[in-house]
Amino acid sequence: MTSKMRTTLFVTLVVIASGFFDSFMFAAGYDALSEFDGRDVVVWISRKKPQGGVSGESKTIQIKDGTFRLSEDDLAGSRGIDIPGSLQKDPLVKQQVSGDSDSYHPWEGPVFHLPVRQDELQGRPVIVRVYENWQTDPAAYRKMSVTVEKRIVTFDFADVNNSAYVAVFGQDQNDDLIKKVLGLRVYGWFYVKGLKYTLPLKVVPHKQQDLQWTFLNALGDPVPNAQVQIYMEYDNIRTIWIGRADTDKDGVAVLGFCEGMANATFHIGKAGYGIDSSNLRFVVRHPDYGQSIVDVHWDIWKELVRNVLIPAVPPGSEADQRSAWGVVLDEQKNPLPGLHVKVSCFYPLGGKRVEGVEGQMCGVITDAKGRFRIYLPPDENSLKIGWLIPPKSEYKISIDPPKNLGLLPFGARIPNGQETTLTLERPGQFHTFAFEDSNGPIEDSYRLRRITIRVKRPDKRSVLHLSYDDFRDGGLFPHGKYLARYSPETNTPIEPIIRFMQIEITAESPEQLVFKTIPE
Repeated sequence: MTSKMRTTLFVTLVVIASGFFDSFMFAAGYDALSEFDGRDVVVWISRKKPQGGVSGESKTIQIKDGTFRLSEDDLAGSRGIDIPGSLQKDPLVKQQVSGDSDSYHPWEGPVFHLPVRQDELQGRPVIVRVYENWQTDPAAYRKMSVTVEKRIVTFDFADVNNSAYVAVFGQDQNDDLIKKVLGLRVYGWFYVKGLKYTLPLKVVPHKQQDLQWTFLNALGDPVPNAQVQIYMEYDNIRTIWIGRADTDKDGVAVLGFCEGMANATFHIGKAGYGIDSSNLRFVVRHPDYGQSIVDVHWDIWKELVRNVLIPAVPPGSEADQRSAWGVVLDEQKNPLPGLHVKVSCFYPLGGKRVEGVEGQMCGVITDAKGRFRIYLPPDENSLKIGWLIPPKSEYKISIDPPKNLGLLPFGARIPNGQETTLTLERPGQFHTFAFEDSNGPIEDSYRLRRITIRVKRPDKRSVLHLSYDDFRDGGLFPHGKYLARYSPETNTPIEPIIRFMQIEITAESPEQLVFKTIPE
């Protein structure tokens, strides 16, 4: 879920034979570190306590070919594996692992490689892709080289503005050691001048299953012979294309890369901020199911489940009659093709809300006549995969039309089992928005980007959601009640959510509207 040069497929996306995979492993530098053979390494295995908190234990293991192996019992219930320098008794091992260290995840084992040292990365070049025109050409980029300083890669380009997108691909690298620590991973972030990314020190050779994704319909059945376009996306706004693949008869697609999980940081004044690496977005085309979109979000502390459930079921099936379907039009009754209709949950009649699959946000793309059909793959904790959504349920859907259409975002609950016409409106009067907290006006662009506005419409049926890009330069906004909220990144220094007092926009509202925080 990333400009002057156009890329075609930057990597063969189907692994034709296992020889490709094995040859890449050796080419990337996963060689044996013979000087460590027979020496002991002390690892620290942390576990969550049943009553809460974390416990741990140390274990001494003999090194073989620069690796150490943990048993199934060691890994069972573990949260992370560390190699603290303070615990090492062997001086050579202590020298190798002292300083900054990275935790290993249990699913990266059972064989773990010793990390590289920070000083080994010093001064080496990292190849970076810069996507400057992702709005119009998400596949176009130019490559730039950045020199590592104490394992830090700093994105600081004089001729790149803050609307760009930067990405690091393991397969782009020319330096063997950089290629070794990055492997087949891809990382992407929106660009901010001075953005810093910390290279990993741990070495994690990829397994075949790291490259495989299984595509299923909403009932859990394979989607064979589908075409899959692969993107990286951030905040559902900045999106770059990174490749394509096809599913086999079992719905399995093999990619030539896997997702990277890393945080990048930057400072505005004395305040530090963190940005998680981007998510993968899959656009799946199949003759029976049309076009679907699935954004995959992952938790760095959980093993990624590589099943993608698209929001569609076999045409004409009983489940199909429980879908929500309809047509999307503008105010002149013209159909709107190519729009993303997303669904987050459904409400059974008289029941509680049922969420979609954990870690996935899905939708469909309207066809040439503006038509859509959607069936939410439910979260297994609420409704077992394969069970049918009840009749007379309501789907919660949202549409964010491209800015060039000049139409407002749309959000509503629509019934299943019958056709619904959705009309997207053009905005009303021109307004600009300003925001103030207890310290005065909020002016830095990063904090403003974390503000979202929820608009309750007078018809009480539809709800709009506005992001920073919607209101940054002012615009034509409809009547309604506007509720603004500031949500910090989860990995920034502790900072509270800020809610602002509601503003109602009417025909008499002034041009500039100032949102002020709710008094404590």
